[in-house]
Amino acid sequence: PPAALARSKKTEDWPEIPAQEMSLKSVPQDPDADAVILLNTRDGQIVVKGKYLVNEITYHWRLKVLKEKGRRYADVRIPSDKFSTVSHIGARTVKPDGTSVEVPPESIFEKEVQRTRRSRALEYVFSFPAVEPGSILEYRYDRESSHLLIIPTWFFSGPEPTLHSRMSQAVPDDASYVTLCDKCPDPEPDLTPWKKGKLTGRLFTFDRHDIPAVRDEPWMPPEREVDSRLEMVLARWRGQYWEALKRNEYLFTNWESVALYVNGTYGKRVELSQHALQPIVAGWIAGLDPKDTRALARAVYHHVQADVRYLESDQVIGASRSVEDILATHSADNEEKAVLLAGALKAAGLGSRIVLVCARERGGLYMNFPSLAPFTQAIVSVPMKDGSVVWLDPTETYAPFGFLPARISGAAALTIDENGKLIVLPREEEPGRTRYVEDLTPTAAGGGDIKVEATLTGEDAMELREDLVPSAADHRTTVLQHWLDDRQAGARLKDASVEHLDDPDAPFVLKMTIDVPGVVTGSEDALLVRGCVLSCYDNNPIPGTERHYPIYLDRAWDTEEDLTVHVPPGRTVAPLPGRVSRNASVLNLDWSCEAPAAGTVRCRQ
Repeated sequence: PPAALARSKKTEDWPEIPAQEMSLKSVPQDPDADAVILLNTRDGQIVVKGKYLVNEITYHWRLKVLKEKGRRYADVRIPSDKFSTVSHIGARTVKPDGTSVEVPPESIFEKEVQRTRRSRALEYVFSFPAVEPGSILEYRYDRESSHLLIIPTWFFSGPEPTLHSRMSQAVPDDASYVTLCDKCPDPEPDLTPWKKGKLTGRLFTFDRHDIPAVRDEPWMPPEREVDSRLEMVLARWRGQYWEALKRNEYLFTNWESVALYVNGTYGKRVELSQHALQPIVAGWIAGLDPKDTRALARAVYHHVQADVRYLESDQVIGASRSVEDILATHSADNEEKAVLLAGALKAAGLGSRIVLVCARERGGLYMNFPSLAPFTQAIVSVPMKDGSVVWLDPTETYAPFGFLPARISGAAALTIDENGKLIVLPREEEPGRTRYVEDLTPTAAGGGDIKVEATLTGEDAMELREDLVPSAADHRTTVLQHWLDDRQAGARLKDASVEHLDDPDAPFVLKMTIDVPGVVTGSEDALLVRGCVLSCYDNNPIPGTERHYPIYLDRAWDTEEDLTVHVPPGRTVAPLPGRVSRNASVLNLDWSCEAPAAGTVRCRQ
């Protein structure tokens, strides 16, 4: 539907585009650029609206298309989130002759991303019209945010060179914020007096010019590792009493105070949840040995995984809805999932501790910058009677019990209790693993069906379950065909069956019959059979072009393919190629073929 809340600003009040931007043909410092970001700004001010303080933020973005490939920037998505609302979207294309073509309000659409009974997450989508090399694309919009502990992170760079990037934020005199400008030539803000109605305060401004592009490359490091960014967090609010910290004004002075603040809100929710959770959890653990802490924890964990839908979020604010509300809506974000799990474990008679995690894509913590900003999620640790600790991530619906996903394996974390400490999570030693066992009998003319049994564990199994389980049974064939396409272009799924689909603690087994054009080629005199089917690369996945960033692997993987070829009657096995074994910094590869018995060839990669 057309976006009811997104209304275009008046067309006549667009700022004038300088003549040098209109005439710009290329960027001298980056002559290969497909486009150039002329302007990227965000200006915020904390003001009183009704009874509450809110942060009113205006965004403005302007890009010039330099080459045909720059047309890809014509499509725009603007997300909302649970703490903010978007309004007053305006967009236009300025053609090379100076003509302005507006994006009509009715062409800006709301797209629902997630919905609960009480809220929904949206994104606003539109496309610029009349885009060609020489066009200038421009849009702006307002965002109103009620979350004032953390000002949204600002990234100065973009996928193309940026001529001007600015972030400004006005704060009242009662508030004190600290800033971290990472990889900025000048990390200190420009401070000037600010006034809005009866409010007075200071205006923080960070201005940067001529910023190189941060272009996507295969196996790219996290954005925070390569881009310059600004973090801005609340340190003090005059007259404010922080109940969890038992003190006035000063908020986060060290990491222990961050933990105390969050523990005050999480802990209260866990305590208040017991009346609602105890009868429910009693049903979950009925029939289990009350002394078997591992079995009890496993049962509770799998119910929290499966019974409550996860609402994707990588924000941590140290707050959660009530457990009653979570149970009523059957949905929860990352913090709410952790609170629910900790409350359910308590109802089962088990101790636990919530832990805030800085996922690896966040790039790590700055030790002298205590805040909630670096954290992406909350997980739960459970002590076992044997002295071991089980780490549970309730946001992963199909994770095995005690499995740490790669994005948080070995990541920095903060324990949430009275003695909050920075720790490093254990590193998961078991990578995602897929093992293909395949059987092929070529026909006399070439070709032939391939029978495959694929066994997936770890993250490989989690990812496929995540796609398959929510799909209707008649749609799973389509999902599996897409999965097959990613492994071998042109492969055709003929039939398939699965085992252990709903059991995340068991390996996921996929049995299928496939047809793969090109695996068998030849003539009456000879048949040529490829020695691998689903784990082959047709091209080197690492391009030979100059690389600007280190290779970053977000997770390890381990793939084994075992192909048995049955020699057709009347054919003999030609001399087999020799074994290939290669080791590199990012990959170990081993491939070999043998003829273990008459009439068969076995190849392993």
